[in-house]
Amino acid sequence: MEARKRTILGTVVQRYVETGQPVSSAYVASTTSSQVSSATVRKEMNGLEREGYLTQPHTSAGRIPTERGYRFFVDAMVDNGELGIADRQRIGAFFDRATVALDDLLRETSSLVSHLTSFAAVVSGPSADSASVRALHPVWLHANTFMVVLVLSNGIVQKLTVDIDPARLGVDAVDEQTAADLIAHATAAFAPAIGQRIAVAAGSVAGTEHPFVEQIRTAMSDHIALTHQPTVFIEGAGQLVTGSPSGLESSSFRQLVRVLEDQMAVIGLIQDVLDRGRRVAIGAEHEIDELRECSVVAAPYVIEGEVAGTVGVIGPTRMDYARMLAAVAAVSDRLGHRLSGPSQPL
Repeated sequence: MEARKRTILGTVVQRYVETGQPVSSAYVASTTSSQVSSATVRKEMNGLEREGYLTQPHTSAGRIPTERGYRFFVDAMVDNGELGIADRQRIGAFFDRATVALDDLLRETSSLVSHLTSFAAVVSGPSADSASVRALHPVWLHANTFMVVLVLSNGIVQKLTVDIDPARLGVDAVDEQTAADLIAHATAAFAPAIGQRIAVAAGSVAGTEHPFVEQIRTAMSDHIALTHQPTVFIEGAGQLVTGSPSGLESSSFRQLVRVLEDQMAVIGLIQDVLDRGRRVAIGAEHEIDELRECSVVAAPYVIEGEVAGTVGVIGPTRMDYARMLAAVAAVSDRLGHRLSGPSQPL
């Protein structure tokens, strides 16, 4: 695209995002650094309309961007924007104090993103079965009950409860010495599983004939079956209703809510955007008819060199794409570092 048309298109997109009103040729001419008449700008805008980048909602109105116009703007004219100091400090403070359970961390992260962007936020958690076992710590709680703390490479820390029948151990009750012996035996038995993918780790355990070891192995296998699908946290859909700066019409809002209720559909939507090598899907690009008036901005977060989950924003096509890209990039980066650190959430 010619430089002057690029400048005009960029001006129209940015002004429309700010105001929600069609942009006139007179406004564009007044903001162009080079001396260009309103008539010249109008001619160029007519050309952009013929090429499908702009449209005119009413005969007497100015122009607004089409999906094609937004796409060109995002691909050719937008880098990751920069968040303001207040937003950067807010993100930093959030993750500096984040010592809560994993699910709570992800839920609060989605709330953080929603408040930063004023749109619906989606945060998908790591899938346990794709991770490896980093550590396994049996802990005696009381009487015959033990807790096994399972630490995975993707930041997940799971607590498995194991109740042992003393009769199977040949004792009347589990005392402190018996508990210490059981913990030592289990720790040695599970040593070969450390570093293994959790999906195969249980099969790497030695001495499974021991009742305590067998019960832990069974608890691990049951846990894998229950955590095959990643958890999804969605916050802020209500901010998209008409009345917000970039609100949707009520009918589109209801359709959006129906889609967001299907967590697996949301995961598929976000993942499809990333699988196609994009960070942004605009309007009909994501092929979900109910979201044809929406755009998706997403970024993966990485734990120990592997993609573990995603942070995303769903909002109207009229959004500040540079700022949305900056927000999801900043949060996904901090989330990945938080989950990769030495003190992962429990």
